[in-house]
Formats: sequence, C-alpha cells, structure tokens
Amino acid sequence: MIEVLNAEISVIGIVIAAIANIFLGMIWYGPLFGKEWMRLVGIKKEDTEPNPSSYAISIGSALLTASVMSLFISYGYISSLLGDLNDGGILFGKWEDYIAGIMVAMLAWLGFIVTSSYNKVLWESSDRKLFMINAFHQLASLIIMGVIVAVSMDLKV
Repeated sequence: MIEVLNAEISVIGIVIAAIANIFLGMIWYGPLFGKEWMRLVGIKKEDTEPNPSSYAISIGSALLTASVMSLFISYGYISSLLGDLNDGGILFGKWEDYIAGIMVAMLAWLGFIVTSSYNKVLWESSDRKLFMINAFHQLASLIIMGVIVAVSMDLKV
C-alpha cells in the first residue's frame, strides 16, 4: 500500500487489475465479439498488424484506469458506508469490498463512459451495435478492476 493524494492505494491491486483488463480485452475483442466488432469498424483481420506502441498505450491506459478506480474507491469510503455485511467474501476480502468495487464501476461507467460515448451515436452516426459492444466491454472491465482494487485495498496488499 502507498499513499497518493491522501488516499491509500494498492500498487499490486492496480497492476493485477490492469492485467485483468488486458486479458478481458483480448477475449472480448477476440473470440466473443471480434468478428462483429471488425465488421462494424470496417477492418479485416488481414489488415490488422500488431503494433507495439498500441499495446504499450493500452497497458498504460489500463494502469491509469485502475489507479483512478482505486482513488475513487478510497475517497468514496464506500466499504465503510456499507457496513460489515459478513465475515468473508467470495474468495478474498469482504462482501462490501466486492459491492464497493461494483458500485464505483457502475457509477463511473454510467456517469462518464455511457454519457460521453453515446454522443458518437447521436452526432457522428456511429452504429448502436458498435456502441453496445464497446460500452459493455468498458462496464465489464471497470467492474473487474473495481472489485480487484477494492479487495486489494482491504487486504492491504
């Protein structure tokens, strides 16, 4: 645990959350929705070539998102507001850690991701199906990262 901007955050939790985000993206835009996403974006598999700088920026972005989620959870003191729901969680931490991570993720998604992303549908004639694929990837990603950082903060790792 380190202190950043008067908030305790878990560097290990942030790194694990960022890694989980990268793996989710590989699955989401690969076997789950990859073909449909490429069709909607207008690219073909043979046109895609791995770009190391894109991967580096994605990793940096995931680390930044997990860090901000950690700050949101720490500043929000949501776990303490929920009270002690029980002695244990699913695997680690307490139930309120999981709920805090999910609540912060859903609020951030609804308040920031959906509202700003849907403008592309409204004003740029972007496809609604593409919006749904991308927006729900963001929701899943934020929930996974939120739960990981909330539990890691409680476990003091």
